[in-house]
Amino acid sequence: MGKAGRKKKDKTSSGGHQTKGRKKLKSIKANVTSKFGSQRKLSRMGKKVKEGTMGPSTEFIIRSAVLKRLQITLKDFRRLCILKGVYPRVPSKAPKGADKIYYDIKDISYLAHEPILDKFRQFKSFMKKIRKASGRNQIDIARKRDEFKPKIVLDHLVKERYPRFIDALRDLDDALCMIHLFAALPSAGRITADRTLKCQELCRHWQYYIAKSRTLTKVFVSVKGIYYQAEIMGEPITWLCPHQFTQVIPKEVDLRVMMTFLDFYEVYLRFVLYKLYNSLRICYPPVEDQGLLANGSHILAIKAMPLESSSGMETSESTTAPSSGDAAVIASRNNKIEKKDKDKFNQKLKTLESKIVKIADEEADDDEDEEDEVDREQMSGNLTSAFTNLFDTKDDVEEEADTGAFRDQQSTGKSKLFSKLKKTIKDSLLLLLPIKKVL
Repeated sequence: MGKAGRKKKDKTSSGGHQTKGRKKLKSIKANVTSKFGSQRKLSRMGKKVKEGTMGPSTEFIIRSAVLKRLQITLKDFRRLCILKGVYPRVPSKAPKGADKIYYDIKDISYLAHEPILDKFRQFKSFMKKIRKASGRNQIDIARKRDEFKPKIVLDHLVKERYPRFIDALRDLDDALCMIHLFAALPSAGRITADRTLKCQELCRHWQYYIAKSRTLTKVFVSVKGIYYQAEIMGEPITWLCPHQFTQVIPKEVDLRVMMTFLDFYEVYLRFVLYKLYNSLRICYPPVEDQGLLANGSHILAIKAMPLESSSGMETSESTTAPSSGDAAVIASRNNKIEKKDKDKFNQKLKTLESKIVKIADEEADDDEDEEDEVDREQMSGNLTSAFTNLFDTKDDVEEEADTGAFRDQQSTGKSKLFSKLKKTIKDSLLLLLPIKKVL
């Protein structure tokens, strides 16, 4: 073969590649873009994306990587997420597999600057000292160290999660259901008697506000308990109050998680109650008469005092709670008021008991049915007068005058929800006296 044949063979064997010495022709697109500058090329074609700089891999992070970054245990991380309101996310495309738990990278950076993390570390070192002392049987040293136990303050979390008061009202359903549930649970394991008493106190304060403001709209009794619904500032709030039976705590329930929710809900509800009581021009926390509490009059035991104009405690649009100094002033003032009111209530209780004894003795002497009907009418009159004399005081009249403007805003149907049931309740109470006689 000649030279021409060899050149042709080389061109075909190379798969259509350019032959040596021949200039390659540029495409039309190359002719256009070759005249662009570097910035125009970048805007036209875009920058080459490096791996791991964009997409779901940079927007989400798995839980194990979060624990390494924050340097905390899984138990503390779960507690921190509950307190801060951070929950797992489901990315559209899982970068490291569908069996992983993902969190938003912005939420994790938000958690990294939380002051509670430092409290967790302080508590961890504190528990090491307690275990060390208890392991050496140094009980006295362990008790002394227990007095310096680090306390976690959650006030700033309420302000961060609910910057407006209307947002706090919209999220109040879960808090009320949780607190009413723990108020009915027995003290066992992690649930202590002090925690149950605090929940019962918050329940009484909330029920007193609902009765005072007359905002209750609906009530429904079911197997689970009693559902209540109230409308406050145009927002419907529904909560469940369990029946007063002995509750059994199932083993499947993780009480550690529920107690973490309860820690936040207690502080959260106190903020809301402080704002609501100030809207009625009432001091919070109110004074409670222990004598009436022991007799079962839970709501009537609360003695709410009107706000003083000179105290400077005015309401604002933001959710604020009383400071430690204000709480001390309120506590001292409430103690003075409680001493004065105890004598009045004790005297009225004694008069009420004497009247009830006289009524029961009069009915025991009567045997005929006609006389029983006459006596029953007299008893109804005596009981009504006794109850009115017991609970209708001058302070109540002043409180009614202070809250008159607030009640005018409520509709007439809602404010008179149980107005027709007062007489039937009194009649049912009167029926207990003949039953007591038979027994």
